[in-house]
Amino acid sequence: MRHGKYLGDIALFLVISLSFLGCSSVRQHSHKIKVPEKTEKREEIKEVRVSQFILGPGDEVEIAVWRQEDLSRTVKVSSSGTISYPPLGEIQAGGLSLVQLRDKLRQGLLKYLVDPKISITVVSVRSQKIFVLGEVTSPGILQMDIPMTALEAILEAGGFTTDAEQRSVLLIRGDLKKPILMSLNLKEVYTRGDLKKNISLEKGDILYVPRTHIANIERFFGHLSNILSPIVELERGIVLGPSVGDVFKGEKPEATIIQ
Repeated sequence: MRHGKYLGDIALFLVISLSFLGCSSVRQHSHKIKVPEKTEKREEIKEVRVSQFILGPGDEVEIAVWRQEDLSRTVKVSSSGTISYPPLGEIQAGGLSLVQLRDKLRQGLLKYLVDPKISITVVSVRSQKIFVLGEVTSPGILQMDIPMTALEAILEAGGFTTDAEQRSVLLIRGDLKKPILMSLNLKEVYTRGDLKKNISLEKGDILYVPRTHIANIERFFGHLSNILSPIVELERGIVLGPSVGDVFKGEKPEATIIQ
């Protein structure tokens, strides 16, 4: 009798164990089933930053020396790239960044002052400037002393980063309320020798190198213009000419697109 009871207990234990294992198996199996998520490829816009402002002929800067009003003045970069700043005389300023000019003036004033504190503010921009932003090594404002193509400007900015989408470089040109937008495939310029896309740049042009291919240029520009707007605030005291400055207002303009 006891033997039969033991067999019954064992049979009951096996039934319960198999039931538990079956439920566990179902739970594990259902856990492995994944519902496909709907994904959409979005064009990425890297946070825009301007690394430097290079002075050129025609640019005006205000030099302020703390507690030395007689040494504070507004000067203009001459056609030869120099500024006149007594008591230091003629100083080469063209091709220098604001920081480099500040350090140069400070070094000269050390002969007359103890630890001079100097600040430099751009009053107006008159030289030939272009903007190279996005996925380049040194994004910033470049001065065109000589005619420059799109690819030359990229190289001047240190070249593409490893994340750059070289087939879809955005060029923004002209009146920013109704700009001309061009998508440049610069990869074909040096892989296939197609020079049609390596166009010559003009004063005020903005080159933006994205991370991913631009599927919709107008929509992409709408996003980009909103991100560009803080640049004036970030770059202390830089006052841009109207042909370039309008892009920083964050307005979505009517655009002419050239593929």
